[in-house]
Amino acid sequence: AAPGPSLGCLERGLPLGLATAATVEAPKPGDVVSDAAISRWIRTTCEAVEVGLINYLNVGVRVMWAAPDGAWKQQALLRPRCKVSITGHGCISWQNTFLGHSFELRPEDPAASAPVSFTVQHAGVVS
Repeated sequence: AAPGPSLGCLERGLPLGLATAATVEAPKPGDVVSDAAISRWIRTTCEAVEVGLINYLNVGVRVMWAAPDGAWKQQALLRPRCKVSITGHGCISWQNTFLGHSFELRPEDPAASAPVSFTVQHAGVVS
């Protein structure tokens, strides 16, 4: 039987010459490669990201995540006036998330700043 596909993750901005020369993972002889296994590999290897958020405002900021049901769910509360350090003292939040997830940063005092929305940007997936 022919081996399954070789898979690789591409980051946005990767030079094409590097993309065509690299293979991240190839199945071993005898491995069963199902669509579900490929989807799991793509999700955990290519789409999982860590996002760091830092609050420099003079007010706290709520980190909200858009759940699949459309509801906004609070993920963190960033304390005001961050002085960057290793721990961040509560004004830095690291979110383990996936490409395509949306967040909104909401200051506790709406007069301090307008909410900021962003979506974690997609990289490419090649199989």
